[in-house]
Amino acid sequence: MSINATAEMVKVTFRPTRRGFHIYSLDLPAGGLGIPTRVNVRAGLKAAGAPSADKSERRLDLPSLNTRLQVYPDGPVTISLPVRRTNGAAEVVVSYGACSRNVCLAPVIDRTTTMTLPT
Repeated sequence: MSINATAEMVKVTFRPTRRGFHIYSLDLPAGGLGIPTRVNVRAGLKAAGAPSADKSERRLDLPSLNTRLQVYPDGPVTISLPVRRTNGAAEVVVSYGACSRNVCLAPVIDRTTTMTLPT
């Protein structure tokens, strides 16, 4: 994962390290199967809009679980969040889960990265 933050935009690129792995959609409901992808800010930044992805989501059918999940295509996806600067250093908070059709890696929940923004 890499994070690029300015006073106007935060971009987080998720790069599953294993072939055939994807991350879950921003639109995946919380509390069910899968870990919804989340990008939030606090401290020196405030969200100024909704996050968006550079890839379209797709439906992953899991017949053995009798469900469909909203995921992004396998490989990297960048989530952009419009922001405005409020003061000092900024914190970017992300949550995500990376899975293949058969295996899920340990989820990342509320990982916080402190960043100094360019002046």
